[in-house]
Amino acid sequence: MNSMNDKSRLSAPPSPGCQDTMASQPPPAPREFGLKDPQTSFFRSQSSVVRRLHMVGHRHNRRNFIMKEILATDPNLKKVELWEARDEGFRLMARTGAPLGSEQREFMMRTDPRIGKILGGNTVVFNGDEMSLFTSDPDDFTTQTQRTGTAFVSPGCWIPLGNMSGGSLDVTHMVAVEGIVDPSGSRDNAQLDYLVGMARLIWQELYTQRDEEIKNIDPLTNLWNRRFLNEVLLKMAIASIIRKRRFAASMIDIDDFKKFNDTYGHGTADEVMGIMGSRLRSEAGGFTSRYGGEEFFLLNPGVATIQDIERHGTYLHSLFNPMVCNTDSGPLEIRTSVGVVGSSIWQELREVRRFPVDFKAEMMAKMPGRIEQMKEMREKCDADLKRIRRQKKLPDKVDGPLLEYAKDWCLLMIDLADMAMYFVKLAGKNGAAMPIAKNGELSFRPII
Repeated sequence: MNSMNDKSRLSAPPSPGCQDTMASQPPPAPREFGLKDPQTSFFRSQSSVVRRLHMVGHRHNRRNFIMKEILATDPNLKKVELWEARDEGFRLMARTGAPLGSEQREFMMRTDPRIGKILGGNTVVFNGDEMSLFTSDPDDFTTQTQRTGTAFVSPGCWIPLGNMSGGSLDVTHMVAVEGIVDPSGSRDNAQLDYLVGMARLIWQELYTQRDEEIKNIDPLTNLWNRRFLNEVLLKMAIASIIRKRRFAASMIDIDDFKKFNDTYGHGTADEVMGIMGSRLRSEAGGFTSRYGGEEFFLLNPGVATIQDIERHGTYLHSLFNPMVCNTDSGPLEIRTSVGVVGSSIWQELREVRRFPVDFKAEMMAKMPGRIEQMKEMREKCDADLKRIRRQKKLPDKVDGPLLEYAKDWCLLMIDLADMAMYFVKLAGKNGAAMPIAKNGELSFRPII
């Protein structure tokens, strides 16, 4: 069995034997391994998917689109699953059709993720208790058959995906297909070429998605960065405006962080930031991001009432007050200040006429104008809101006055959470607070 090389079937074009059938010719008789439409070749089907793929927006949807097309093209295939290789074994990521048969599923879950190197990175076709390994070079279709030790009731195939490493495939994912797959090792096995080509499209989408996620990650804390926070907050704001889906926004700041830099150096300060990010990621729930410097911003859906906000602020404060960070400079104790605001505050904020005069004076002086501007913008998008609310699904994107209104709404949420956190700082640090809009007045109330 040859190991997989750079001429791998994963990157090879469809087989030369896969020719188009002219519409003017009578349709050929369906083959045992063929398409739903006999006048359409596997090559044309794959090309059609590539052309239509750009019309599908989200990466997750694009991956599922490819998997559904596999089943829609070939009537012999019933189920497709995408598995991810982990240290402890394979983990299911996505599925199209019903779940795989129990025998194949159990075999997949207990299979060592290093199977790609064990099998040489080759495509595997199995039937009963036999497993055929197809070599990777399109010019050499030698097949080797092994016994699996497990009798599969339904036939199918596995297509490993990953990167080449040391002459073999370092498998990161596996596409598992259940259905009748042509076991022949002939050079014109168009069905197998088609399946591998479609699996390669899935791999490209996964690779692109990973690159996009890396761009959205803050490398120091391993949390989402501010750019991605702005995108997520805008989507949540639009959902809240249209569907009244409530959530809480929280700003967390490490108290006296400058002393870590001045006393222990930037290396220790970076360690503290990393530990803080790890704690937020594992304990805070919701969407956690680094806002900038030593500040963090959180979004937690479902936090609606004032009582919910108070409990949420209390919980966030309890995570770090105090918290001991074991660094190279020794154990260091950190404390935090927390500001929490609920998305429902806008209902009362529209009626506010009195603002604090000795607190964030410059920002407070602009607040009445901001609120009036948002009220005017809200009236302009009233017709769009009524139209969208009659739809069952949220729109993929909004524009015009509604988009501008949502953006201003996001900035207001950030500013209110920041002002609540600043209120804690003025009160002596190490606490939590929230803004309250009541009886035409904006004020800030300590939670702890």
